[in-house]
Amino acid sequence: MLEVGTNLKWADISMAEFDLTKLISHFAQSNRAEAKSSNTVAWYTDMLLDFIKFLRANGMKAILGELSMTTVRQFVISRQSRGPYTIYRSGESESPQGIQFLALC
Repeated sequence: MLEVGTNLKWADISMAEFDLTKLISHFAQSNRAEAKSSNTVAWYTDMLLDFIKFLRANGMKAILGELSMTTVRQFVISRQSRGPYTIYRSGESESPQGIQFLALC
C-alpha cells in the first residue's frame, strides 16, 4: 500500500495498488491543464465518482488492480438502465457518448 505523504514518481508507483479517488483528482488536473471546460471536468469527475460508489455498493474496492472489464461493463449497463438521457447532478444530460467515455477510462 502507498504511504501517505510519500513523494514518488509515476514510474515508482505500483498502479495495481492505486486508489481510484487519487486517480480521479490527477485526471481532473490533467483535463484542466488541457484547457477542458470546467463543466466537462466536473462531469468526468461526477461520472467517475459514481463508478466508485457503484464499486463500493457491490462490495468491491476502488483499487485499480482489482478492476476488470466485466466490472466496467456492469457499471455501464447499470447507467444505461437508467435511460439514455438521465439528468445528472450538474444538470446536464447523460448521452450515449458519455457512457462510452467510461469504457475508455
